[in-house]
This record gives sequence, C-alpha cells and structure tokens, in this order.
Amino acid sequence: MKRQRYTNFYLCEVSSNMVIDATNKGNKSRFINHSCEPNTEMEKWTVDGETRVGIFALRDIQRGEELTYDYKFVQFGAD
Repeated sequence: MKRQRYTNFYLCEVSSNMVIDATNKGNKSRFINHSCEPNTEMEKWTVDGETRVGIFALRDIQRGEELTYDYKFVQFGAD
C-alpha cells in the first residue's frame, strides 16, 4: 500500500497468516467506522476448519444509526 502511495487504508489482521484487505473488493462491513464506544463487535470463529469473521451488535441499534466497532488500531512502522 505504501509503495502505491496510499495514505488512508485499513487492514484487519485475523491471524498471523490471514489479513482482510477490502481495498479492491469487500462487502458492506467495509463502511463500519471506528468508535471508542462501539455498538458492534467483531468475533472470529472457526467453522468446519475455516476461519470466519462476524460482526455482532453489542446493544439494540436504532434505524439509521451508524454502525461502529473498535478497530483496536495498531500502527506498524514510523510512518
């Protein structure tokens, strides 16, 4: 991403050998924004030996309310 000069991107590390990158293709979950007080959480499950990621409500969410979760952002490198 840095070599292509992208400055605004987010990668979700599911495990040491699996990263979700919705830069070119993704579903509606790519529009869920960060919040320190989120209304959803991300859970990782193993189903039939395959890793799956789901997003679940932490509380009742009102119609039209923005969906948020805590990215638990970790920056890699000085940049």
